[in-house]
Amino acid sequence: SVVHVGASYQDTEGGTSAYGLEAAAVFGALHGQVEFFEADNGTTSPDTDGYYVQVGYVITGEQRPYKGGKFKKIKPSGSNGAVEVVARYEDGEGDFGDIELDATDATAWGLGVNWYVNNAVRLGLNYTDGESEVSTDEGEEIRARLQIAF
Repeated sequence: SVVHVGASYQDTEGGTSAYGLEAAAVFGALHGQVEFFEADNGTTSPDTDGYYVQVGYVITGEQRPYKGGKFKKIKPSGSNGAVEVVARYEDGEGDFGDIELDATDATAWGLGVNWYVNNAVRLGLNYTDGESEVSTDEGEEIRARLQIAF
């Protein structure tokens, strides 16, 4: 098992401040990560904040390595590869009135599956649903990915 908790804070001479909190954990085949951030430039805008929560489970039993503050790739232990299911939820908002983007507040959630064919090849399929909390904008995405690592 691995548990990681991190925090950061920045405060510049120009009045901009930002901080973030992060936690990640691995318990056997189950892994997860959560992060919160907030930034304030010391004036009325742009100010931003948001968070995400993501979890994954390797149904073939492998463990996702975590080292140096980063998740590493899953290395399949069997000849049929490793299969991972994942879920994510995120929310963010910002007031960008001074730079003609106005205010935004959006959420998204997603589900996916990854097949680690071997140490160099990964196939992924993800579904994401997102929507704005300040307008009628919304959308869905299905994304397929082939990754080859050298």
